[in-house]
Amino acid sequence: MTSAPSAATKPASPPRQHQNTSRGIAFMIGTMLVFSTQDGVSRLLAEHYPPIFIVMIRYWAFALFVIAFAAAQPAGLTATMRTRHPIAQMTRGLLLAAQISLLTYSFAKLGLGETHAIMAINPLLIAAAGALLLGERVNLAQWLAVGVGFVGVIILVTPTTGLFDWLALIPFACAVMFAVYGIL
Repeated sequence: MTSAPSAATKPASPPRQHQNTSRGIAFMIGTMLVFSTQDGVSRLLAEHYPPIFIVMIRYWAFALFVIAFAAAQPAGLTATMRTRHPIAQMTRGLLLAAQISLLTYSFAKLGLGETHAIMAINPLLIAAAGALLLGERVNLAQWLAVGVGFVGVIILVTPTTGLFDWLALIPFACAVMFAVYGIL
């Protein structure tokens, strides 16, 4: 007969990390400020330059930041770049670049507000794709929430006229691409 392990032989639980809520809120506000500014500037530039050019500039700025950040890590830049799934990572990178290019085009053709309203469907697509592709469990209430959210986005697309604008398919395609990116 075996006895339960004593307190002396139980593995110690990891120390609890102190959470700094104010710092987290500040980071979220900063993040929202950076991304909304990027989208606004992209919208303005898309009137005069091709979306791929704008995305290239965004990626260069992001690459400089990531390289500097990764190089400052104890493991270094090469360890940060190492992956066990290079094809998936390259696919994700190309998918994100294509998605941002198409999104920038949508900013110029449809507008920031309408584009972001349609992109709000992205979490719903990820929830549905997680259930369908990854086998995650989604109960009836969650499926109903996804359905209600989808109806809400449809209402946002056609609030007054009841007519569907085909340009709305562009940000919808962006949302699908971003959901696949997230699932990968």
